[in-house]
Amino acid sequence: MPKLITRARRLMDRVVITRRGKPEAVIMGFEEFECWVETLELMRNPETVRGIREGLKDLAAGRFQSFEEVFGKPLHGKAKKR
Repeated sequence: MPKLITRARRLMDRVVITRRGKPEAVIMGFEEFECWVETLELMRNPETVRGIREGLKDLAAGRFQSFEEVFGKPLHGKAKKR
C-alpha cells in the first residue's frame, strides 16, 4: 500500500482498487483530490460555467488580450521578439 500511495502522490497517478474485477475505490494524491473538489465546486455554479463557456468562445474567436497587453509587462520576464 505505501508504494501505491507514493505512486499516486508523486506521479499524480490514480490507482483503481477492484473487488472481484469491479472498480470499488480509487487511491489518488491529496493535492489531486483537492483539485477535483475545487473543480466540482466551481462547476456547481451555473454562472461560473456560463462564464467559462463564454471565455472559451471568445478565445476560439480570437477575442483576447495577452498578459503583456493587459499588464504592460511580459508574463515570464522576457519580451517577445517581433
